[in-house]
Amino acid sequence: MAGYYPPIDPVTLKNLLVIKRLAEEKPEYLQESPYPQDIFLLLKPAVHTPQTQEENIDVVQELQTTYTQLKNFKQDSTEPSAAMSYFRTAASLLEKLLENIERGKNAKQVSDFYRKVMELLDDLATPAQRTSFQEALQEWSQE
Repeated sequence: MAGYYPPIDPVTLKNLLVIKRLAEEKPEYLQESPYPQDIFLLLKPAVHTPQTQEENIDVVQELQTTYTQLKNFKQDSTEPSAAMSYFRTAASLLEKLLENIERGKNAKQVSDFYRKVMELLDDLATPAQRTSFQEALQEWSQE
């Protein structure tokens, strides 16, 4: 056995997971809590999920907006070679945008599915069963 593993009971672990989930859903949850300051200071880093600006962006929506802007862009040049160049570039970009929109939708569906499975596991399985399930999924995904 490498390292130190402090004792933890299932009730405490379940409570920490509940606090973490509530804090993720409502960022001000801990600030509004009745916990004393020393408990608050210990809980904050344990449940804090850093959010970068990229996490707040709806990628699919951004891609669709870019697609619409590109599609509605009007070419002012009457020169045939410039118009052909524009249409070739636009067609290529639109194709790539559509591929990325589809990828974004698929990634969101997978993420939603994974979150729902984990929520069900929280409710139905013991922490040991949940850990075993996650390890089995990791082994399967690495094959």
